[in-house]
Amino acid sequence: LSLAALSARPVAVSNLVSRVVALSNGIGIMGGLRLEKRGPYRGLFALLDNALLPLSASVSALSLLKKLETASTPRRVRELLWRRELNVDMAERLLQAWHMLHELRLLREREVLPDWLNASPLYLDIDLMNVAEQETLRESLEAVGNIQRHVGLNFSGAGE
Repeated sequence: LSLAALSARPVAVSNLVSRVVALSNGIGIMGGLRLEKRGPYRGLFALLDNALLPLSASVSALSLLKKLETASTPRRVRELLWRRELNVDMAERLLQAWHMLHELRLLREREVLPDWLNASPLYLDIDLMNVAEQETLRESLEAVGNIQRHVGLNFSGAGE
């Protein structure tokens, strides 16, 4: 249904792409991680907003643009690679990022069980992560930024 709706409405495709590209990828202009500036999660990294959502949205948007019908993000990445819409390096980085970000989410959820009444598992205290974990997170966020740029370039290259 989504493929049919998008193919009939170029404005909707443009809107989809611009929204995906505008999502935060968690890395600021100066290369630092984007941490919450206020509220109960001040100083924490919003894993959903800055990593999981933009990664999933970017892969989903590219999949829609390329008319894939695969449901899960890892399968979409593999099919995009198979169709040569992504190169091997980008596909590997995206899959590593997907696995790493979801592992962080699951570890965080396990830490707060059973007191799981709010969104706190989706916020990370970067200071509690060791240097290797921080670097892996940064590499994952760079992969997210790369796929967002790829979606934007792919759309602009389509002449829309």
